[in-house]
Amino acid sequence: MGKVLFVVHALNIGGVGTTLTNIANNLAQRGHEITIVVASDKIDGARNLSPQINLKHKDEPKHVLLKRVLYIRNFFESGMWSRRKKACKLYDYFVGKQEKYDVEVAFFFGRPLKIVYGTRNRQSRKILWIHTDYKYGAERGYLSGFKDTDEALSAYRFFDKVVCVSKGVKQSFEEVIGRTDRIEIVHNINNLETIKKMSLQSNDIERKCFTFVYVGRLSSEKGVIRLLESTRRLKEENYLFELWIVGDGAERECLERYVQEYHMDACVHFLGNQTNPYSYMAKADMLVCPSECEAYGMVIAEAFILGKPVISTDCVGPRELLADGEYGLLVENNADGIYNGMKQILNNKHDFEHYSMKANQRKVFLEQEDIIKEIETIFFEREGL
Repeated sequence: MGKVLFVVHALNIGGVGTTLTNIANNLAQRGHEITIVVASDKIDGARNLSPQINLKHKDEPKHVLLKRVLYIRNFFESGMWSRRKKACKLYDYFVGKQEKYDVEVAFFFGRPLKIVYGTRNRQSRKILWIHTDYKYGAERGYLSGFKDTDEALSAYRFFDKVVCVSKGVKQSFEEVIGRTDRIEIVHNINNLETIKKMSLQSNDIERKCFTFVYVGRLSSEKGVIRLLESTRRLKEENYLFELWIVGDGAERECLERYVQEYHMDACVHFLGNQTNPYSYMAKADMLVCPSECEAYGMVIAEAFILGKPVISTDCVGPRELLADGEYGLLVENNADGIYNGMKQILNNKHDFEHYSMKANQRKVFLEQEDIIKEIETIFFEREGL
């Protein structure tokens, strides 16, 4: 059995945090010794980790003069501290010098990548995990944490393996960072039995008519404002339906103002963050994914596990999960596409039934994937552990 270190930027309830939790728990169950280092104080999802997993978390150091000197405050809070710090010093600060690991995994770009790049352990296998469409996010932080492009690219080339969560992510990564023969594609892992069990729990919302549900972070790249624009247009055309929004984030206040401005309170319900989103997904009729960019689309896989049909905008992850529209309704990546997709379903009961059947077919595929075995092969193929 092997000793594995994961370094991640945050361990929240969400796509990356849930994926890491599922992987870590499964590896620990198989006898591997797992340590997770969170390079911040964001550890809300830690309660879902198995007790045998060693969790460390540490934020940037807080300078004693932060409240007095504006420059020093900006230096630390802007991320300049970690950008200027040598990678090996970051590793010592967040991970420490005592433990030696067989496998060291940077589970996100930016700071986690730079931390693992700073390891002094020449014997460990280094893995970089990519959850991002780099072509879409080239200006959104893939070089963050580094002084310049050359240092960042050296760090990317340092890893023995690069794991991409979908074919589209692999293609995007190679276009931005460069082609390599070290890339493996590994889909995000879902806890099938937990999702099914939690979906059976009751909640306090009543389904009154055909219901679309959105589950995810309320941030700009998730495209929820486009979903609300589509909802407004359909309401103006007197379609009868509801939209449940499960999740929270920086855009919530703006989104709620939009709903109030267009008097959609009766049909749009903000349900906030839920420890059990699956009970809402199970009670709704159809999941909508309106994202501008989605590297994998874990919530889509979760919907399929529950046999729920899906409408999604056309971006790299959903395109692969939906097999170019075979297993769900894939629409243009804009407000018109979302509007037309929802309208098609509301107008045509046969289409809804067709995609419900396809969702159940896709569920069978997801149940048959043995992702943990793929991961163990990537981690330990050289060491024979």
